[in-house]
Amino acid sequence: RVLVGGPTVPFRPESLRTRLTPKHTAFLRVAEGCDHACTFCAIPGFRGKFRSKPWDDLILEAQHLADSGVRELNLIAEDTNQYGTDFGSKDKRRLDDLLYALAEIDGIKWIRLLYCYPSYFSENLVKAIADIPKVVKYIDIPLQHISDKVLKAMNRPSKDHTLKILQRLRAQVETSEQSLTLRTTFISGFPGETAADHRELVDFLKEFKFVRAGVFSYSAEEGTA
Repeated sequence: RVLVGGPTVPFRPESLRTRLTPKHTAFLRVAEGCDHACTFCAIPGFRGKFRSKPWDDLILEAQHLADSGVRELNLIAEDTNQYGTDFGSKDKRRLDDLLYALAEIDGIKWIRLLYCYPSYFSENLVKAIADIPKVVKYIDIPLQHISDKVLKAMNRPSKDHTLKILQRLRAQVETSEQSLTLRTTFISGFPGETAADHRELVDFLKEFKFVRAGVFSYSAEEGTA
């Protein structure tokens, strides 16, 4: 495989967009690139550094999608919940602000969060998820593993950090009237993973009971562990 050109991927004008989803639903990319250095991932090498899509462009795109019949927006990025952190000190708008703005668009009934890195769940973001009726109580958080030894080798947040976020999400979003659906993915067979590490992951899955969990065999790529 040969990479041609630099890693910068510009945002395309939405007039060039071809939707491949059913009419009622669409993906809304809020950012490109990633600043994390997960050792299993090659994405930063060809997607470049994290860059939030300009606020006004996102709102216009969402309005255009709503006008064309879209009722569900699926927010995506390599690191969705980091949206806005690169705007600079004078612009404090973040993902929670974007959720409130998108919820104001007539025609949009559901807003779903996908590909959330297990960090950046600020109190404001968790409150927005809990309080905005249009935000589906469904969050996709790829965790990759739960063993601290494997997480350290992957350059991922620790088990304790991850558990605190998951517990906080459930405690603050779930009520007697609404539940929280958590989806995640894991990697099995990462270099150095032992039978004990794998058992720890299996036990965690049995205990935490995610609604959806995908498990993938580790696949080495150029520039990864």
